Amino acid sequence: MPTENPRIQVTLDKETHAILTEMAQRHDLSKSAMAKKLMRDAMLYDEDYNLSMIALERDTEDAVWIEDSDAIWE
Repeated sequence: MPTENPRIQVTLDKETHAILTEMAQRHDLSKSAMAKKLMRDAMLYDEDYNLSMIALERDTEDAVWIEDSDAIWE
């Protein structure tokens, strides 16, 4: 059955394909599901890294500490 989700096409070298195949078998997933999981994990890692960089930029000697209870959460 066709899907309405966007699709991409990726060409892998033989070594990467072999690793993906082995990982998919180990996790009992299809290769496409394994690739999707790996890409999602990489995106979450990248988001965490970027937020860490923002936090490091803001962590200065003159930074003002705000208690969690004083913060406005929306």
